[in-house]
Amino acid sequence: MKTGINRAHPVNYERCGLKLLPVDCLTGKPAPIEARNWNSNSYEFDPYHLKEGYGVGLIHTASETMALHIYDEANTEYLLGLAGLSLQKLKKHPSAVLIKSKDSDEFELIYKTPQGLTLPSCTIGTEHFGDYEARAEFKCAHSYSSLPGGCAGTNPLRWSGAGAWINLPALPIPLSKLWIFELSTQNKL
Repeated sequence: MKTGINRAHPVNYERCGLKLLPVDCLTGKPAPIEARNWNSNSYEFDPYHLKEGYGVGLIHTASETMALHIYDEANTEYLLGLAGLSLQKLKKHPSAVLIKSKDSDEFELIYKTPQGLTLPSCTIGTEHFGDYEARAEFKCAHSYSSLPGGCAGTNPLRWSGAGAWINLPALPIPLSKLWIFELSTQNKL
């Protein structure tokens, strides 16, 4: 299998310091047996022994990363605009790293977090009569993101953006401030 910047094999992710867990290619959820306790500090996974039918996920806390998962680009652009941020500028930044789905318009912006910063995950959006309409999600503590590669022919994910996953950009300060604000309004801090 050819391994390039956009088609990295799980072993390459691990060699670059990313902490991984096996993810079922069909469900996108952690593998039941191999991934028990994946969010503990002692969790270890050997990507050399990845079973057929599994890809890998990026464990955000252990990798000192976070993701901004975009469910609806237009709504999120509006929502971030209220906070003085531009989703288009974040996407088009020269160091932007995105994981895009070939099957939907959803995508994730991936960032390195400051060393030692582990914030809870939270969803931002609006609530309509008790139903939460998710527009975007800050993913970090107790969270993972499925990565491109690993599920030969079945993985609808691909790397995108002008940056490279081997050199993730730092979390922009205005985005971290919005994240902390949202956590405080949701009583999660």
